[in-house]
Amino acid sequence: MNIVKAVQVIRRGLKGTAVLAIAIIGIGIGLSHAAAACTGDICIEQAWTRATPGAAQEAALYFSISNNGATDEKLVRVSTTAASGAMIHQTTVKDRIVQMLMVGEVTIPPHGRVLFSPGGYHVMLTGLKAPLKEGTSVSAKLTFASGRTIEVNIPVLKTTAIGPASAEPPSNRHSRP
Repeated sequence: MNIVKAVQVIRRGLKGTAVLAIAIIGIGIGLSHAAAACTGDICIEQAWTRATPGAAQEAALYFSISNNGATDEKLVRVSTTAASGAMIHQTTVKDRIVQMLMVGEVTIPPHGRVLFSPGGYHVMLTGLKAPLKEGTSVSAKLTFASGRTIEVNIPVLKTTAIGPASAEPPSNRHSRP
């Protein structure tokens, strides 16, 4: 390989490294909108919620729960001062009909993770005491069957957010054909 070709290969490699570094930084910036908190083997990660219009009385909280322990753990209750009620729900689809069902508990298996996201498990807040404003946070306390509790401050994202890494509405996101 001559010197010119060697320099071209190195330049391409450096460009690829720069693109990778920018992508990693971008992912980190996107995830900076998400909250995390751990107690022992249980971690709440990627917590978020959407801003609500002024008259809204309901909102949903989303997050993931990781269990790095050797035994099951069960989420049995969520509470917050931002609303009069907080219920654990699961969205289901049966015969093309979407339903939200209240569930009493959610089991997080050992060395497992359960995702609370739009279209799946979520915490439904009812009787909001004030609108959820973008850029603020909601404090929530998660209680487990073992008696363990985890408090997390959940960032309020745009009304159009689709997850903690989204900073723009779905219509502005790139999709593959």
